[in-house]
Amino acid sequence: MKRRPVIALIALLLGCWLLPAAGCGGEGPAGDTAPPATGATTTGADERAALLAAQTVLENAEALQEEYYRMHGSYAASVAELKTVNPRINPMLEITGGDTSGYEMRATAADSGHTVLILRKHDGRVERLVAGDGSW
Repeated sequence: MKRRPVIALIALLLGCWLLPAAGCGGEGPAGDTAPPATGATTTGADERAALLAAQTVLENAEALQEEYYRMHGSYAASVAELKTVNPRINPMLEITGGDTSGYEMRATAADSGHTVLILRKHDGRVERLVAGDGSW
């Protein structure tokens, strides 16, 4: 029978289409492709991923700020101060203020340098802001 080579070829091509990580190249069913080249425009998925990363950075830093407060009686006013609690702080984090009543931190996108999210705590009230868009 000559159908076996045809079936094998179809299976190989289908497998490469479904599993682009297998080294066959191409685009999978979910549009999985290599990351865009430097200077390429970002997609909605890229923006959502950057937002999620920034949110995670700020949530982790928020927990560290509370630990810092328990240790020192005030919130960290700089990343250097916060590093006394955990030296492995994500470089996306910027602390723009901190004292006994609260703090303000920002997460900045690594690729563009634009502020993505802002987290403020003042007198026990926490605000989570998307730069220019409202809360998150």
